Amino acid sequence: MMLVIYVASLIRSVTALHDLINNKLELASFESGEKKEKENDKDSKDKNSKDKDGKEKEGEKDKKGAEKDKEKAKKDDDKKAKK
Repeated sequence: MMLVIYVASLIRSVTALHDLINNKLELASFESGEKKEKENDKDSKDKNSKDKDGKEKEGEKDKKGAEKDKEKAKKDDDKKAKK
């Protein structure tokens, strides 16, 4: 009987530790994402991303789309890892 209680508490502790580690990784990736966004904002202010007609350049559109896709994929992976 005591063995069952011990094993159950051990499993509960391991799962709690695993959740803490996942939370720490998620927070770190979120914070690094914020830092990257701030750097990107500064870079975009320095560079003029619009041409004379007021339209965005083709390369800028592709870069922004790729960044959004990467962020979405990260979020999906994090959600799957939590389950």
